[in-house]
Amino acid sequence: MSLLQRIFQRYTQQHATEAEQELVHQWYQSYDRQPAAEMSEQEEKEVRNAIWLKFNKGLQEAGDVPARSVLYMRTTWLKYATAAVVTGACLTGFYWLTSRKNTPQYTAVAAGAGQHKKVALPDGSSLMLGANSQINVPEDFNKEARELQMPYGEVFYDVAKDNGKPFVIQSGPLTVKVLGTSFYMRLLKGVGQQEVLVKSGRVQVSSGDSVFGVLTRGSRLLYDSASGGFAIQQNKEKMAEQLEQGWLVFENTPYPLFAAIMESHYNIQIEDPGKKLSMAHFTAAFPPAAPLRDIMSVMTGIHHVSYKIEEHRLIIK
Repeated sequence: MSLLQRIFQRYTQQHATEAEQELVHQWYQSYDRQPAAEMSEQEEKEVRNAIWLKFNKGLQEAGDVPARSVLYMRTTWLKYATAAVVTGACLTGFYWLTSRKNTPQYTAVAAGAGQHKKVALPDGSSLMLGANSQINVPEDFNKEARELQMPYGEVFYDVAKDNGKPFVIQSGPLTVKVLGTSFYMRLLKGVGQQEVLVKSGRVQVSSGDSVFGVLTRGSRLLYDSASGGFAIQQNKEKMAEQLEQGWLVFENTPYPLFAAIMESHYNIQIEDPGKKLSMAHFTAAFPPAAPLRDIMSVMTGIHHVSYKIEEHRLIIK
């Protein structure tokens, strides 16, 4: 057992000398000057017990068992779990507490199936969430940085310009970085294609250390998550304007993506048991309030199939 371990053992057993007690008290006080992590009473109790068990085990392995209960230990020491300095076994508890304190807290904002939601951010930016979409905004957004997450959905971003704080979006494997611009992003659940379409300004798109390029007005990037490949198209200004207005826009859209978009916007499940549309691609644009039957009548008519609707199921025949 190290000297420091013996001092803490004697301290917990109330056998420490005055000099040893003063040493321990000074160590505690160094943590009193730090802001404590916020925990509920139940969380503190669980951590308190976990730390004591680790501390007790460490001293048992060294040959001595402290008799004093952890309930008499100072709260600050328990909250920071710095018994790792004493036993080496409490490092896990310390890491859990400090990482919990430093982990950003997010507020999730979502629009359900068939819904749209406008969101105003503290920096003056505005977002329009399409159907079945979600963004996660950190509580400290715009304090030192403007970063958020888009786990899934369709979102049109109108970003307020701030040269000192780039606006960064993490969406699947893609990272989008802008200063002030307007653009559209799409990442749907179960679909391996992501899309970024710029209406105005400049947008940098990357994945990890790979920068795919800087998109300008009318540029559209399509990314395939399965292959990691991407393509950049130009002259898509009209499409960007339609998407900003909430139109449903399909341009050589493969059936799985077409079905996912329709399911999100109309809260319906599309089934194609005969796989009649599995290889089909769709090109058309419909205003925001277009009825489901109107869209499907056009699309199935083009591809010479029929359909029926049963409750929340649309079945291709």
